[in-house]
Amino acid sequence: MTSQLFTPIKLGKMEIKNRFMRSATWDAMADSSGLITDRSKALYHELNTGGIGLIVTGFAFVSFPLGQAGVGQFGIIMTK
Repeated sequence: MTSQLFTPIKLGKMEIKNRFMRSATWDAMADSSGLITDRSKALYHELNTGGIGLIVTGFAFVSFPLGQAGVGQFGIIMTK
């Protein structure tokens, strides 16, 4: 019998390939302004190719610099 952990599941309209999830964690890999770095790209690439079905990123700020809680925190950067 195959474990349900390895079977797809639907969340609304989104289908996830398995039931493994990486919870929101603090990785402190953004640059000083909140942008992604080569290290953060490599981490998420490794998680994706490693078989994680769903990745929930850590907390992010929406207002720079006042909303940034710490160095390395990801942010939603608005550009013109």
